[in-house]
Amino acid sequence: MIIFTPVAIRPVAASVVFGLALAFGVRVSPSSAQFRRDRPDFFERGQEQLQQEIDRLQTQPIDPANGVLSVEAGAVQWQPTLLEEAGISILLPAGEQSQQRQTLETIQGAIEFQLLSVQAGNSRYLTGYALNLSPTQVQDPAQLLAAAGAAIESDPAVTRLSDRAIALGTYPGRELFLTSQNRQLVVRLYVVGQRMYLLSATQPLGTPSLTAATVQFFESFQLLN
Repeated sequence: MIIFTPVAIRPVAASVVFGLALAFGVRVSPSSAQFRRDRPDFFERGQEQLQQEIDRLQTQPIDPANGVLSVEAGAVQWQPTLLEEAGISILLPAGEQSQQRQTLETIQGAIEFQLLSVQAGNSRYLTGYALNLSPTQVQDPAQLLAAAGAAIESDPAVTRLSDRAIALGTYPGRELFLTSQNRQLVVRLYVVGQRMYLLSATQPLGTPSLTAATVQFFESFQLLN
């Protein structure tokens, strides 16, 4: 059984921005808004719901083609995590966690993300969400995804390897392969109603496809309702 042990969240300095910048130095604008203390924290978890999610992850069939939701000896140690405010569950590796709020400036307007990044060995995994996108922004989800992707790629030190449309069930998404210096980053973005979700994982430079750990991370992402 994978048991989740809460980890103390360490705020990240404003100069270390967006999680993507933790890998590449992507330019974003730190938000001046502070976390509210009068509502449930970004990482609060309902114990009953968490246990249900652990049970689901344990009983979900494993795809032998890609090893989704498997835990290999000596590999990344995963723990089920609920982000209730975001309405999602995901497997995150055990490791040093950082929480932050950052704003991505796009031609479709600013997108403010709540972010959680986890450092596991030489790899970094990030999950985040933006709530309450404007009606204008979500009027054309494909255009919004393209604008967000373009903003992420705007740093001159970043080279795009590929950019393709993906989906989360019926919801549209986009996947980016990026490189900079000696690192490679895979980013997935989804628009679900008036929310945008962001996932990213670093991989060894020159990796032509998703590694088993990256697949495990991405495929564990689930909407709670």
